[in-house]
Amino acid sequence: MTKTKQAISLAMAMLLMFSSVALSETAVPTKIKTIKKSVNIREEASTKSKKIGSVKNGTEFDVIDMEVGSDGKDWYEIEIDTDGAVGYILSDMVEPVEIVKSEEAQETESEDDDKPLQHVKILKNSTNIRAIADAKGKRVASLKKSVPLIMLGESTGSDGKVWYKVEYNGKTAFVRSDLVEEITESEAGALTEKPASKTSGSAGKSSAPAVKSNSGGMVYWVSGGAVYHASRSCRSLAKSKNIKSGTKAQSGKSRGCKNCVK
Repeated sequence: MTKTKQAISLAMAMLLMFSSVALSETAVPTKIKTIKKSVNIREEASTKSKKIGSVKNGTEFDVIDMEVGSDGKDWYEIEIDTDGAVGYILSDMVEPVEIVKSEEAQETESEDDDKPLQHVKILKNSTNIRAIADAKGKRVASLKKSVPLIMLGESTGSDGKVWYKVEYNGKTAFVRSDLVEEITESEAGALTEKPASKTSGSAGKSSAPAVKSNSGGMVYWVSGGAVYHASRSCRSLAKSKNIKSGTKAQSGKSRGCKNCVK
């Protein structure tokens, strides 16, 4: 009887452990609240880091990201005031209030999430991309040779030619297919992102300065995360699955990870 009870206890413990692991991999909380009488907020993701505050049980915070700290424990990066200041709180001290859908569930809803991004690059200097698939359409920008674009689809224009629907600097536009060539994701990442365009209505003026980014403009993210990453090997992504890659605009994230984006 004793052996039977021990076997049952071991089986239940293993079931709880695997359930906990599965939850951590698939569910990302967007809001948490403290569950201890007094919980410390720290400057970095470590129990040895400087304490920057202490809160009572039941205090809620918005989650920016989750990462494995230097102490090997899970920490939440949180917003601690309306001015954008951030801190870290140990995951054992809180419980989720709001949880986004798992990455698997989100990807099941859209088969497009499983498809690799398609990229093209401009073949000639002063190539216009337009608001519609028509040579008479409003010019969105005039681009230099080798500027990489994310390809979103294609359509036949009123001129009977094939046009690619593309994304450039967060905007959607169209470019004639014979003015670009398809490239791989790695080739797109190797090209330096330096916007060299003259937007409509600004003839004779230079374009806005290039946005500072990581090499090649390639970033990485997960569906439930609040930030983008400059490196796929960032420690914040250590437990993440289905890591996506593309441009900062494609990620939809406005903030970079403080560990890998400088």
